[in-house]
Amino acid sequence: MTLKYYHAEPLANSLKSMIPLIEKGLPWQSIYVDLHKFEQHEPWFLAINPEGQVPVLDHDGVMITHTTVINEYLEDVFPEVPLRPRDALGAARMRYWNKFCDEQVMNYVSMHGWHRMVGIIARSVESGEFERLMERIPLPDQRTKWRTARSGFGEKDLAYARPRRFSTRSTRSRSSSARPPGSQAMTTPSRTSISSPCAVCPWSACFRSWRSASAVLGSSRGESGCGRAPR
Repeated sequence: MTLKYYHAEPLANSLKSMIPLIEKGLPWQSIYVDLHKFEQHEPWFLAINPEGQVPVLDHDGVMITHTTVINEYLEDVFPEVPLRPRDALGAARMRYWNKFCDEQVMNYVSMHGWHRMVGIIARSVESGEFERLMERIPLPDQRTKWRTARSGFGEKDLAYARPRRFSTRSTRSRSSSARPPGSQAMTTPSRTSISSPCAVCPWSACFRSWRSASAVLGSSRGESGCGRAPR
């Protein structure tokens, strides 16, 4: 059994699927893809993932992409150390919250990440070279993001995407009025349950796993930890 994990710095998406690999104690090979050098759009990587995005899990030659899918796959194939609730309701709650984070929360977080971090990379490239690099990006929406990051996101969009409190009370009240009599409500998880060690949730990056992932990345690059990750 061979597991290879293609990833960038242990932040956001790349970290999300490192956590179950580490928590499950699985042997895996770390392969660093340098986004600052646009390696995710090189022909060798596009042969692995035609979408040109990290992370990618290679399990004995089978390529799995997208972090939520990778984490569910790891849980299905390696259930010995369970990180997903065993009961149906618990798993449903986990998937509900994961969907909410993927479709709502992470969209806002991603915009600020593109503005503050990717924008610096995009603006550091000369115009002609930048357009050549854009032609190599297979997904149209990703090309749009890169160009927007280079020119800068609008203040109105950034203001809308700033952190906000998501009310669970209104969600519960609406759901309770809509569900059939006698049925059980599936409420949004509390803040305590969000921070519990469930590896499929993108907010589950506990400090211990983050340090382990950072050490793995450092060894794969011949460094003592990630040079760009926050300390």
